[in-house]
Amino acid sequence: MLDLDIFLITYNRRPYLEVTLNSIFAQDSPLNKYPITILDNNSNDGTEELCRDFAARYQNLTYIKNKKNVGLAGNICKALENASRKYYWIICDNDKIDFTSWPEIEKAMEEDYDLIMGSVDYNCDEVTDKRAFALTQSTFLPGCIYKTKFLTDDVMVYALNDIYTVLPHVCVACNIVNHNGRIYIPKTSVITLTANVKIDNLKTYSYDRVETPNNKRILHERSLQIHFPAGIVSSFNSLEDKKLKKEVIKNFIYKKRINNYGPFLPITDLYQNQYLKKFSKTRMKSYIWKQFTETLPPEERIKGLISLFLPITVISKNEEFLYIKLFGLIKTKIYYNKIRLPG
Repeated sequence: MLDLDIFLITYNRRPYLEVTLNSIFAQDSPLNKYPITILDNNSNDGTEELCRDFAARYQNLTYIKNKKNVGLAGNICKALENASRKYYWIICDNDKIDFTSWPEIEKAMEEDYDLIMGSVDYNCDEVTDKRAFALTQSTFLPGCIYKTKFLTDDVMVYALNDIYTVLPHVCVACNIVNHNGRIYIPKTSVITLTANVKIDNLKTYSYDRVETPNNKRILHERSLQIHFPAGIVSSFNSLEDKKLKKEVIKNFIYKKRINNYGPFLPITDLYQNQYLKKFSKTRMKSYIWKQFTETLPPEERIKGLISLFLPITVISKNEEFLYIKLFGLIKTKIYYNKIRLPG
């Protein structure tokens, strides 16, 4: 058995967690002998009872319940803080694990690779730089297994300061790349994103998963100002190679680079919201917007600027519906050739 820490973070998703734990501790699972630590963000849906039952049956499973919900990113940082073995892997309670390629992963650890990709959902053929491919995938929390020596004191402090982006783990991948670390890409994914919290709006969706009665919440100014696309851009600021950073951002702009999952950076919509809604020009918001626009390819900047003068903006689309916004204000939903107002 290799020197690997596995952390499983969870909060109020017992049904998903139970499926994941049954998969991990199945008789034919290669993970069932590794030390596994569950970090529960103070769930109240029966998660604790489930975890304690599994911990009683499997001595290599440790269950820790946070006294307070520290948010998703806070829980990620708790996993980073507790990583002590040669490698660490943070997984979630709702992703599908496929053990077919696990022998390949173990071999990569034996061969002393610094970053081992656990997920290769993005289109590697469209990404010419292996580093950009790994960095893109690192935004998916379980997407990579890391050598713990790159999680230095400085990197840990950086991660804590980067909690507001909800991607504090990305700085470890950046540090590995900054030091020309060796990257291993398996043939197929070991872990794949499956069920997840529905994201209706990438600009306003909150990843902290904290429930407060009557919606009377105390939110930090940075959390109010951040959104997922800006979080992606900001989280790669620790990269020393700024050209590489731009290459990574391109992976989130063009659908073909991420197997039609994206684009995760809706350029037109961001421009519309930045100017038509007249966001307050706070110092941090201006900084994030500057970082974002400087990273965009010229053609995307032009598209964004042109969108400011168009009355109709496409918000999102799927197989049945096309969601549009008129003059940056009125949302409508088109079903085939008929327009239906929401509700």
